[in-house]
Amino acid sequence: MSVEINKLNFFYGKSHTLKNISFQVEKGEFIGIVGPNGSGKTTLLKIIDRLLKYESGIISINGRDLYSYSLRELARTISFVPQTSHLTFDFTAYEIALMGRNPHIGKFEVETKEDYEIIQKIFELTNCIELANRNFNDLSGGEQQKIIFSRALVQEPEILLLDEPTTHLDIYNQIEYMELLKKFQNDGLTIIMVVHDLNLAAQYCDRLILMSEGSIYSMGSIEEVLTEDNIKEVFNIDVITHKSYITDSIHIVPYLKFIKETHPVRIHIICGGGSGAKILHLFKNFKVSVGVLNAADSDYEVAKLYDYQIITEKPFSPISNESYEEILRVLEDVRYIIFCNFPIGIGNLRNLECLLDLEKEIIIYEETDIDLRDFTNGKAKKMYEELKKHPNVRVFNEINEIFKFIKSEINKEV
Repeated sequence: MSVEINKLNFFYGKSHTLKNISFQVEKGEFIGIVGPNGSGKTTLLKIIDRLLKYESGIISINGRDLYSYSLRELARTISFVPQTSHLTFDFTAYEIALMGRNPHIGKFEVETKEDYEIIQKIFELTNCIELANRNFNDLSGGEQQKIIFSRALVQEPEILLLDEPTTHLDIYNQIEYMELLKKFQNDGLTIIMVVHDLNLAAQYCDRLILMSEGSIYSMGSIEEVLTEDNIKEVFNIDVITHKSYITDSIHIVPYLKFIKETHPVRIHIICGGGSGAKILHLFKNFKVSVGVLNAADSDYEVAKLYDYQIITEKPFSPISNESYEEILRVLEDVRYIIFCNFPIGIGNLRNLECLLDLEKEIIIYEETDIDLRDFTNGKAKKMYEELKKHPNVRVFNEINEIFKFIKSEINKEV
């Protein structure tokens, strides 16, 4: 069942809370609504569920005006899962779920065998069987949320509205919850969900609506909405976005600009293929440069996270003359060079070549024998063994020992 909203406006008193909201949700879509606190996300859901009445605009459900539905019709069509639920009277979890059948039961009718079978099926899907006879008010926040979710599913709606449904759930139950939503979506359920976790939204939603100050700031596919610039502008936080190799969805990592030490010693780290991640982290408070790194390399993401100076090469490209000249210029101003334990091929061989004629202090982190990392038919091994013989080269087998050594050397100069 489709939802269409056109030029929707809503006021809380004199405050213009929602401003010209327009979007359409097709039957069977999973739409996520994201945005900072106070941007109007919850208000929008309440308006769609007729808990709040809007001032102007049009809301249509499957081509019919929202207010043309009777309350009973609407309850059979839309189900709403709020952030929290407070009950004055004591009910068991099972009784709460049973309330979801009310729109399907006539005024003078009682529950049928079919109603109880539906509850049993939903409780099995949501893993709530053991909670059925417990008092709802005695349950934890996460358990209560699962029961309210179960009640919404028992209602058998065509449209499901959810307001931050995973807030009180641990990571296991969050994933279980989201996987269950995808199952019902695949069965034809239309889902509109307010969600704070941008990574969950990116992994499970079909499209996103990014709200800011009561308006739609951006709307579209995950890649179109969850850009670094959009997130910076709306949430006022710097992030790195990249595609997860596991889920193929956008993954978002927030980061802070670290305060750098004012000591004049500079460090350059040559790494790749994840070999530099721990070392890059250890030196996060130093003046660090990194590279040459391929822009698709996992170490590139870590270096960017710490706001290091990065000498970058295009994805899947060998080190160019321009990048090689840049690393030579950078190395002129550094005190220590750390050469990490990464595989060496023809494409990145120049990362080793640039060190052969330097008189700088070079630290080699050697965890794996060069024979296992040389993919140049022995050319890299020859250079590597030659480099190790230089008097300005030290070899370490433990990352922490590298850090301790550099810190001790710096402290001697203070």
